[in-house]
Amino acid sequence: MAITLSLLENLEYVYDLILFACFFIAIMEYKVYEKTLRIVCWLLIITFLYEMLILCIHPYLKSKSYAFHLFIILDLTMYVYYFLFFIFERVSKLVLVLVPLGCILIELLNLTFFQPWNTLNTNTLMFECVICIGMSLYALFALLKSETVKISYYPYFIIWSSILVLMTGTFFFWACYGIFKPLIKANESYKNLLCFIQLTINILSYSGICAGLLLYSKKMMK
Repeated sequence: MAITLSLLENLEYVYDLILFACFFIAIMEYKVYEKTLRIVCWLLIITFLYEMLILCIHPYLKSKSYAFHLFIILDLTMYVYYFLFFIFERVSKLVLVLVPLGCILIELLNLTFFQPWNTLNTNTLMFECVICIGMSLYALFALLKSETVKISYYPYFIIWSSILVLMTGTFFFWACYGIFKPLIKANESYKNLLCFIQLTINILSYSGICAGLLLYSKKMMK
């Protein structure tokens, strides 16, 4: 099946609708959630606002790489916070300060030596994917070891599984994009296929996160 631009545009609309659903749930149910899931809410809020900002200013910009350099710092910080609060009962204030400082330092090093403002910062994105894949696998392992959790209906299992799928898909998308870049330049259909796969993964992943939040809200209402 040929992947057309119109099909990709329709998938983009679906992706935006899923993100809006996540944003709406995060806002409406925020007070219901415990501290760990509130971090997930902030992740979803930041992601939705970033995507909407890009959608609004994209016609006036040649590249969205400038905004992504800033977004990736917030995104990585929130993912690490989520992991820390999920695994550990208490997180020291020093660690909470060092995490964003470390993310800023990583991005500054990338900006200075590898990918300047006008270049999409795939290095930091790939680093984020590796970190999040590792954190997801560790969190899922911790859940699987638990004898009191019914995994298939446990919100955190669904959310961590969705994050694992999202980050793994993103990592392989950019890896394939780099490897097949000459082919993509020669034939636009290869780029469309990769974008179709990535959008599908994004839709499934954020739908899973959304389902995890709804499941938690449903349990709290009982």
